[in-house]
Amino acid sequence: MIVPGRYLHDISRSFICSGKAPTAHQASLLQTACDPLCHNIDLIKAGLTYREFAECCWPLPKKVEHSRYMMMAHGCGLADEYPCMAYAVDCAEWGYDGVFEENR
Repeated sequence: MIVPGRYLHDISRSFICSGKAPTAHQASLLQTACDPLCHNIDLIKAGLTYREFAECCWPLPKKVEHSRYMMMAHGCGLADEYPCMAYAVDCAEWGYDGVFEENR
């Protein structure tokens, strides 16, 4: 969703009840989700191509490759907007190249 101030926010789809600690499994799942996001966000710099980004992104474990989200990253808008960055394994089939630009 896009909130006031044009900030793009992707809301969580699961919640821990207030006053409850996450289970060890829940904490592990959160870490599994956060590690790749932090790694991939740190890669994004002006001048980096989408293909370079895909090749340097957190390696997706083969066991979950079949259920991955359809793209590694995308622009913001009312839906999955241009540009869409393909996973490295998908670049040949439907990926295209572009360049990250500052303030775009």
